[in-house]
Amino acid sequence: MINQYLILNSLIFIFFSNCFLSANSFLPINNSNLNYRQIEFSWPQIPNSNNYKITINDINSDLSLLIDSDDNILIYDGYDLGWGESYIWQVCGFNNDNQTECHEEKNFSINELPTNQIPPILEIIQLDENKVNDGITIFSGGFYPSIPYSIGINNYGEILWYLHPYRVSRITNNGNFLSHFEPNAWEITKEGEIIFQTPETNTEGNNINFHHTLYKSKKKTYFSLINIWEVHDCPIEAPELAQALFPNGLGWKGDKILELDSNGEIIWEWNLFDEIGTQNYTTVNLENILTNGGSVDWTHSNEVFYNE
Repeated sequence: MINQYLILNSLIFIFFSNCFLSANSFLPINNSNLNYRQIEFSWPQIPNSNNYKITINDINSDLSLLIDSDDNILIYDGYDLGWGESYIWQVCGFNNDNQTECHEEKNFSINELPTNQIPPILEIIQLDENKVNDGITIFSGGFYPSIPYSIGINNYGEILWYLHPYRVSRITNNGNFLSHFEPNAWEITKEGEIIFQTPETNTEGNNINFHHTLYKSKKKTYFSLINIWEVHDCPIEAPELAQALFPNGLGWKGDKILELDSNGEIIWEWNLFDEIGTQNYTTVNLENILTNGGSVDWTHSNEVFYNE
């Protein structure tokens, strides 16, 4: 079953951004249930502390972890944490005289891995550790009945997180997921909370079909693609039957790039019909004009990248 997953990309990244090395609240939230093992721990600073020690104890076993940190935020890879387990964690701060002050104990649980849909580990057929980069490979499922989860694995095939039912295509710098499934696209937290969604209609009230991708820029705007249709002459290299059937032109399916603000308002657009022109096309799709109901599948874009 797992072979049906779409492997989107393998990338170098830290699941959560540690750009901000200070925190005023506890993470994970006390008594939270998590769908991931790679965890951001953060806590309010303890006055006069130069370093911290985090203790993690498994409630149901003898597992006890002790982790050092110079800051009040820590990204833990979670390889020692198990699916379906519950944990108590506590952080203590140490000053120059090695005196200690501790926060109260907190709890979190990691949900069971849905092994009827996701195997606990994937078999890695080949791994050259001298050539592979550290990072996470995304297997993008979601919304499909047979593969309703997206998952992230490390280089050894171990499952680090799963998300249901969204189809993950990217991970942002702050650890959120970007997801798309026509006609919509979303930004979602690792807990599954939607914090951005593309609009369903434009200002004229027409439905908008966002497809294939969602890209978040550093200025916190979003780029995506929509299909647009225009009528143009049948290409001269199209089959003779197509030219005979459509002497007055036929539908061309192109793309428009949209930029949206955080409220889903369209603030910029770029129409490929205006920029490229129908004199440019690939002959590969021309043979499919008749099977496509008399239309040219023209630009067929799948991705947007914004060079910042």
